[in-house]
Amino acid sequence: MVLAVLFTLTSPAALLDALRVSTWPGIVAALACVPLHMGLRVLRWKTLLADAGEEDGAARALRTVLVGYAFAVTTPAEVGEVAARVRMHEGVAGPRVVGLVMVEKLLHSMLAIVPGLP
Repeated sequence: MVLAVLFTLTSPAALLDALRVSTWPGIVAALACVPLHMGLRVLRWKTLLADAGEEDGAARALRTVLVGYAFAVTTPAEVGEVAARVRMHEGVAGPRVVGLVMVEKLLHSMLAIVPGLP
């Protein structure tokens, strides 16, 4: 939803200008980081579930993260991610999954903030 608003507020010419000043190595490097980022999120989710006593295979953890991400970017405050993960793990108590998602969000935030501290 946020992306839709940004695209309506930004002119196509501004987007093309941004692409013109970007370097191809930078764009390729950024795109190469996407699978690494998602892979680390899957590993983190799988590890959190295992620590909570809920075993999950890599394929299911990948599906959970991808579905959660898809719902996160389409709902305000990323609440869709929490709902999707609860739905994907129906055999696990809802509050437990919500707690695990909150821990995962905290870890995700720390990994983004701590390296930028002076």
